[in-house]
Amino acid sequence: MVQRMMGVATHEHEVFLSHSSRDAVLANTVSSFLEGNGTSVWIAPRDIHPGEDYATAIIRGIERARCLVLLLSKDANRSNAVRSEVERAFNKSKPIVPFRIEVLTLSRSLEFFLSASQWLDGSNDPESHFSSLLEAVTVARTAPPSIPPSAAASPAAKRVEFAQNRAVHEITLDDFSRREKPGVVQWIFSLFDDN
Repeated sequence: MVQRMMGVATHEHEVFLSHSSRDAVLANTVSSFLEGNGTSVWIAPRDIHPGEDYATAIIRGIERARCLVLLLSKDANRSNAVRSEVERAFNKSKPIVPFRIEVLTLSRSLEFFLSASQWLDGSNDPESHFSSLLEAVTVARTAPPSIPPSAAASPAAKRVEFAQNRAVHEITLDDFSRREKPGVVQWIFSLFDDN
């Protein structure tokens, strides 16, 4: 259950497990392993209530998870639903842990979202890598939140946010305009230039 403490939402699940329905058997095995080791998992269709809107439940599951684990197979690579889940997690600044269970070349759409993520390769024997997956999830779920890409790139926001230790410090463009703008500062300033 998500609880609010001093206006901040706490997470209901530590992991949202994204997978192709064709990989359901292995996905349920991964879920059981993680949960057996103290990591709570949201997985479809198990965590979608009868009569509940599927898409709404998926979004809520992603929002309430600390990170997304992608069970990356050839079927997941072709799945529009998996792509949408990864995109939502990416835009909500959730850490993404790609767990590759087959040798494959990423689709361009998944490549866009996963190119900066280190993969965990379990393609030769996925179950022998479950302990490594648990370690990766432990690191990912405790990572500090990052700035959503849409907010960081928005010129309308006219600010750069630095999140550190739950404190947000704002530096407005007015602060930069009163100073010299050498090197990196000039480049940052150009990102927010309306021209």
